[in-house]
Amino acid sequence: MINFTYHLIVFLIIPISIIILYYLKPKNKGNILRVAIKLIVIFLILLSIASPYTLIEQEGKTGSDEIIIIADNTPSMRPYNHDIANKVYDYLSNRTQASIDLISGTSSPIGDSILRNIKPGGNILLISDGNNNHGRSITEAVNFARNINSTIYYLRQEPAKNDMSVSISGDVMAVIDSPFDFFIDVNTLGTMEGDLKIYIDDNITDTIHVTQRKRIPVEYFFNTQGPHRIRAEISGQGDEISQNNIFYKSVFVIPKPDILLISNKESPLSKILHELYSVDISPGFKNPGSNKAVILDDTSGLSGNDASILSDYIANGGGLVVMGGPNGYANYEPLLEQMLPVKAGGDIVRSKNAAVILIIDISGSTGDLTGDSVKLGIEKGLARQIIESLGADDFIGVIAFNNVPHTIVPLSRYPDNSKVKDTISRLTSGGTTHLSPALSAAFDMARTFDGGRNAIVISDGIAADSDAALNVAYSMAEAGIKIYTIGVGMDTDESFMKNLAAKGNGIYLKRDQSDGIRLLFGEITIPDKMDGFPLLLINSNHFITRGVSLNATIYGYNNVFTKQNAQALVMTSTGNPVISAWRFGLGRVISITTDNGNTWAGELYDRDNSKIISRSINYAIGNPGKSDDIRDGETGIPLEIHISSVNEPDMAFDGRPLDFEKTGEEQYRATIIPDSEGFHDISGYTIAVNAPAEYREIGNNDLIPEVIKAAGGQVYNISEIERLIPDIKKKNTAMIQARVELATLFLFAALLLYSIEIILRRLVGIFR
Repeated sequence: MINFTYHLIVFLIIPISIIILYYLKPKNKGNILRVAIKLIVIFLILLSIASPYTLIEQEGKTGSDEIIIIADNTPSMRPYNHDIANKVYDYLSNRTQASIDLISGTSSPIGDSILRNIKPGGNILLISDGNNNHGRSITEAVNFARNINSTIYYLRQEPAKNDMSVSISGDVMAVIDSPFDFFIDVNTLGTMEGDLKIYIDDNITDTIHVTQRKRIPVEYFFNTQGPHRIRAEISGQGDEISQNNIFYKSVFVIPKPDILLISNKESPLSKILHELYSVDISPGFKNPGSNKAVILDDTSGLSGNDASILSDYIANGGGLVVMGGPNGYANYEPLLEQMLPVKAGGDIVRSKNAAVILIIDISGSTGDLTGDSVKLGIEKGLARQIIESLGADDFIGVIAFNNVPHTIVPLSRYPDNSKVKDTISRLTSGGTTHLSPALSAAFDMARTFDGGRNAIVISDGIAADSDAALNVAYSMAEAGIKIYTIGVGMDTDESFMKNLAAKGNGIYLKRDQSDGIRLLFGEITIPDKMDGFPLLLINSNHFITRGVSLNATIYGYNNVFTKQNAQALVMTSTGNPVISAWRFGLGRVISITTDNGNTWAGELYDRDNSKIISRSINYAIGNPGKSDDIRDGETGIPLEIHISSVNEPDMAFDGRPLDFEKTGEEQYRATIIPDSEGFHDISGYTIAVNAPAEYREIGNNDLIPEVIKAAGGQVYNISEIERLIPDIKKKNTAMIQARVELATLFLFAALLLYSIEIILRRLVGIFR
C-alpha cells in the first residue's frame, strides 16, 4: 500500500488537471495523446512532491547494544572476587560498546545508581550482592527501567571468603523488673562458625557456639532504672570483615507505668498486670487521672458522665483496653461504643454450605512489580491459599476481570481442586480495570445459592468505575452476599478497598494479613472441628503482633465486627475479631473480645501466649517514659537529638557542647556525626554507635534475581557471561515496520514517460 506524507498535494492533482485541459484544449487524437502524457508526467511529479512511501516488515533493532556495568565495590563485597568486574568489563568492551560505573563508599545506593545510568532501550549489567541500603530501592529502579524499554541483567557471584556478622534488634526502652525481649541476629557467609558472647552492662550473660545463620531471642530483667548497655561479639577463624563482629545497643529503663484496672475479680489478667505495671485496681469506674492506660475488665457499661470523662482522657493521649466476658460489649453508652474499634454484633449463624467466589484482577497494572514480586503472581498465590483452606463441601467460583469479566471457574463443588488452581495459574495480565461488571457477574453467580455467600476481591483497587462498583457491592450486601477485599501492591487504593468491604459487610485485608483469610467465613467448613476456637494472627506487622507467636484456643468470645478504619489483628476460627486496635484522638484503643482468663481464655494467659496481652497494653500506653528522642546511630551518618525543654538544653556529646536549634514549642534539635564505634554519653544518656549497616549486610540478596527476571532481565553466573551479548542482540532484534521512500521512483517514471513522449514526437516529425 502506498501512503503519502503530504496529502494536500495529492488532492491538488484534480484541479490542476482541469486547468491544464482548459488551456490546452486538445482538438485531435495526436494532441489528446500528448496532453494525456503531459498530464501523467505532471501527476507523477506532484505525487513525488507529496513524498510517497510504503511500509514493509523486516528484521530490525529495537534498542541499543551498549552495556553499562554497575559494579558494587562497597565493603560488603569484600568476601567476593574483587577482580570479577574488571574481567567482565575487559571481555565485554572487546566485543561491544561498554562502560563501567563503580559504587564505592560505606553504603550501597544500588537503586540510585541504576536510575542514574539507565537510558531508553539501554542495558545494564549489575554486579553486586544486591543489598541496597541507601536511596531508592532496586525494585523501583527496575520497574522504571522496564517502563522505558530498558533491561537490567544480573551477575550473581558466590563468595570466595568466609565472614560472620552480628546485630541486635529490640525496643529502645524497657520497664524495670519486667521481661525485656530483644533479638541477636548472626549472619554467616561460607562455611564459617564461631562463638557469640552477649554482654549486658559489661557483664557476660551467655556464650553460644554458632555454625549457621540464626536469630537468637533473649529475655532479660533490668533491676535498675536509667541507661543500660547491651553488646554482642562474634569471633571465628578466617573472618574477612572485622567491622561487623561487634554490635552495641543502648536501652533506657523506666519505672513501671501506672495503669488503672476496672475489675471486681482476681484473674490471670490481673496477675500479669501486677507483674508488669503499677496497677491501681477499682471495682467501679473512676477518673483515670495520670494513669497511662485504663483496662475495663468485663464491664457491662458506664454512665454517660463516665463515658465522657473516658472520652476526654483518650482523646488527650490516654490508652484504653476493653476486655470481654459474660458482661462485656453489652449495654454500652453510645459515646463508649464510638471509642471502640469494634461494634457489637448478634449471634453467629452458621450455614450447612458456603459459596466463595474469587474475583481476581488481571488488568495491566497487575503485571507491575510490588516489592520483589509481580502483583498477579501474588494474587494467584492468595487465591491458591484460599482454595486450599476451603472444605470439600464448599462451593468455589472464580471470575477474572480487566475491562470485562471472565468466568473461568463456574460455581460448583470441587473436591479435587487441582484443576481450579491450575486454571488460575495460567492467568495473564492486560487491559483496563472495570470492577463493577465483575461484581455483577459474581452477584448473578451467587444469587440463587442456598447457603452462605461470600465474594473475595483480590486487586490493587485502582478501578476506573469505583462508584459503580460500590453501588453493586451495596446491592450484593442487601441480598446477603458478603464482600471481602484483599489489597495487593504498595500502590493499593486502600480507601476504595476498605469502602468496598464496608459496603459489602465484609473485611479489608492487606497482603501481609493473608494468613487470616481462612478465618473470614463463619459458614465455611472448618476441618477437625473442636469445642474451642483456635486463634490465628491475621496481621503480623502491627506493634502488638510483630515477632509474637500464638498457639491458643479460647472457649468463648463476644461477637463483634471490626469497624472500617480499625485493624483486626487476631481472629477466631469463625472469623470473629478477638484483638482489634485503632487510634482515637491522640490515644489508642484496643478491643479484646475474650475474657480475663478465668473461664474462656486460660491458654491466652500462659507464658508462651501472654506476650500478646502485654503488647496490647503497651500499645495502649504508648510512650510511657522520657519525652526526649535520643537513639543509637552509625559512624559517619548524621544523628539527630530531639529534646523537650522549656529552655534551650545545655548538653554535651562526650564532653563536647551541643548546638541546639528550636523546632517548636519547647522542642529542640541538635545534630551530631559520630566518628567512632562504641557507647557514648550525651549528658547522662547513653547511645550506641555501630559501624555502617553496609558491613553487616553480607551475602547475596536472594530476592534480587526474582526482581530482575520478573522485569524481563536475565541472571548469570560468571561462567555464563558469554551469553549476555547474544541475549541482548536477541532481545533487541524483532520484526519492525520499515519505511521505503518512493519519491525517486515516481520522478524516474515521470522522466521516462516524458523522454518517450519526446522521442515519439521526433520520430513522427522525421517520417512526415
